[in-house]
Amino acid sequence: MIKKINSVYNFWLIKYAICCFVVAIHLTGCNLYKTPNISKVDVPIKFKNALHTKNIKTNGKWWQNFKDEKLNKLIDIASENNFDYLIALKNIQIAKTYISEHSSEFLPQVGLSFSPSRGSELISTKDITSNKNLVNLYQLNATVSYEFDVWNRIGNSVKQAQENLNTTIAESDIIRLSLISNLTNNYLQIATMSSQLENLEHQYILSNEIVKINSIQYKSDLINIESVDDAKIQFTNIEDDINILKKQQIVLLNALAYMIGTYPEKWNLEIGKMPNIADLENVIPPAIPSRVMINRPDIKKAFHQVLSYGYAEKQSIASFFPTFDITGSYGFASNNLSNFVKDSNIAWSLGLNVVQVLFDYTKRLSQHKRAKLQYESAVLNYKNTITNAFNEVNNALVSYKQDSAVLESLKNITSIMREKFNIIEAQYNSGFVDYITYLTYKLNLLRSEYNLLKQSQILLSDIVQVYKTLGIV
Repeated sequence: MIKKINSVYNFWLIKYAICCFVVAIHLTGCNLYKTPNISKVDVPIKFKNALHTKNIKTNGKWWQNFKDEKLNKLIDIASENNFDYLIALKNIQIAKTYISEHSSEFLPQVGLSFSPSRGSELISTKDITSNKNLVNLYQLNATVSYEFDVWNRIGNSVKQAQENLNTTIAESDIIRLSLISNLTNNYLQIATMSSQLENLEHQYILSNEIVKINSIQYKSDLINIESVDDAKIQFTNIEDDINILKKQQIVLLNALAYMIGTYPEKWNLEIGKMPNIADLENVIPPAIPSRVMINRPDIKKAFHQVLSYGYAEKQSIASFFPTFDITGSYGFASNNLSNFVKDSNIAWSLGLNVVQVLFDYTKRLSQHKRAKLQYESAVLNYKNTITNAFNEVNNALVSYKQDSAVLESLKNITSIMREKFNIIEAQYNSGFVDYITYLTYKLNLLRSEYNLLKQSQILLSDIVQVYKTLGIV
């Protein structure tokens, strides 16, 4: 009686354990089929340093706001010839091959083998203990194996490959955004430098004329030597500014050539005129909502990296469970090729394999721990990328606002200097002031216009930086 009770107890205990195991497998399986969880990142609704300008669209080809067809053409050429961007596009094609590679595991694996071999056969007789006779063996087998993706290992590997593709696409967008931003900035800097050089050349002529007049007046004992020295220093400074600006322009031209995939020696660029200063006020969109940041490629890249590592973690969990695959083979085996394909020589097999590795648990545990840590690191990187992106946008907007204020101040100063020069010019034409005074006021006006050009150059860089930090491509 006691034995019977123990038997019943053991039966129900085993049944209970099996049920618990099945439930655990079911819950784990459901988790392995879910999309990796990404906690919501709390971000501001709008940027702190939003602008108050006329309404323009934030999407599309923002560089076309500068209304320069030569710039637009250069960007099109760079998109087709820049080596960094071409490599990025090639990496997209490479990433696609991993999707098809992992997807192939959903299909049965079919193989065909033919193996001729030669060996010895043991012959026993009454008089001879053993004898060896050489025989041939020919085997032809077709094999098929199919793994049941119970734990979604294959499915997660395909999804990981898809997220890696999305990561690669985002990386190519990062390169393209950087290319367009750098090319636009270089182009506009060169265009501004051309206007600056034109202004400095006029200053050079006027300052040289002032040096000559002061030298004559000094020799006539009309002025002291300090006035001559000051005029020469001024002339030398203008000459140095011209040489520095020419050097910077050449460097930027060379960089521009490489951006479009050619050599400076083989390319002669024609730069258009710098944009009108009055038009710069309405190039930046007003009250930019933070939702535009979702299009920023580095944020997209970080997001897809999180999903990729999430699917990798699920694969590492699946490695703890047994694999189920069905295998079968069909073929022929014979000692003679003449009667190789015969019913009597048919060999076949069919079976279900359940494989569970027992002695590398530490290795699989380490792989799972590493996958989990990589996923957690990717989540932190995603949040950090968003935080840095907001910081960059706010810095770019505040720089634009401050530099715009400086530009307005320089506009007012230039307007005042122009009014003063107009008065002096009228007085000079009427004979009320001398020539040196006329040249001095004209030179002061040119300097004020030069400072305005330099500030416009800074503002153009700010505009490009705003669009770059917004991630609009």
